[in-house]
Amino acid sequence: MIELLIAVAVMLLIAGFGAPLGFTLLAVGYTGYGLMHPRGFDDANVVIGQQIFDLSTNFQFAVLPLFIFDGGLHHPVWHRR
Repeated sequence: MIELLIAVAVMLLIAGFGAPLGFTLLAVGYTGYGLMHPRGFDDANVVIGQQIFDLSTNFQFAVLPLFIFDGGLHHPVWHRR
């Protein structure tokens, strides 16, 4: 239980300095996994590499760049007259 409280406190501290929430969660999760797992950071490196590859090759996220592109097309700078 104390590990969870420390992780939440560190996460709030890092986020309080203005770091994006995604990077905050990544840093706290990676560090916590590396410290708590019996094989340490070697296994944490493998897991983070697998997760990045799995998420980047997931076809369900293929529409995300299209939504960003569509949002860019509807930006007010393109509708000036």
